[in-house]
Amino acid sequence: MYDSKESGVYKITNKENDKRYYGSSGCLEEKLKEEYQDLELGLHIIPAINKDVKKYGIEVFEIEIIYNCLEHETGEVVEVLANLNNALDRCYNKPSKIIKLTPEQKILFTTKEETGMSEEQKEKISKKLKGMKKTDKHRERISKAMKGKTYPEVKCPHCPKIGKGGAMKRYHFENCKEKA
Repeated sequence: MYDSKESGVYKITNKENDKRYYGSSGCLEEKLKEEYQDLELGLHIIPAINKDVKKYGIEVFEIEIIYNCLEHETGEVVEVLANLNNALDRCYNKPSKIIKLTPEQKILFTTKEETGMSEEQKEKISKKLKGMKKTDKHRERISKAMKGKTYPEVKCPHCPKIGKGGAMKRYHFENCKEKA
């Protein structure tokens, strides 16, 4: 299950024509409320979405969280998803680069039930982002975004380790080696 109070990626799906919009936020709960309100008022940042709300009605749109990740990773995840779905001609986001898919590749991404990402898709995105070379400008923006942020100290319920931030989530709690 995804946490709406954390940062991550969300998807707005038009169930009538299967088009999607991918977005991200540092606080998904607030952003999803804002997105729904924009849809209701016809003030979404993407004009094509406003047009489809008028054409099909707001009830055909579904907003859901699809991925929790660190705030500085959200833009890259949205970019990968948007570029892939633009290649499949089903995305409201503008592509940052054009991806051409073979018919076999299209089948790989369209046979999955369209309510979310399969584990295979999540793994592909994860592999794409791991080891990605970041430009100096990108590193500077991440550093600037992270400056001044403090994380509360938490204690793993399975071992005596006390720590802060993502490392605790990654190596402790549900993933702790001392978990019974």
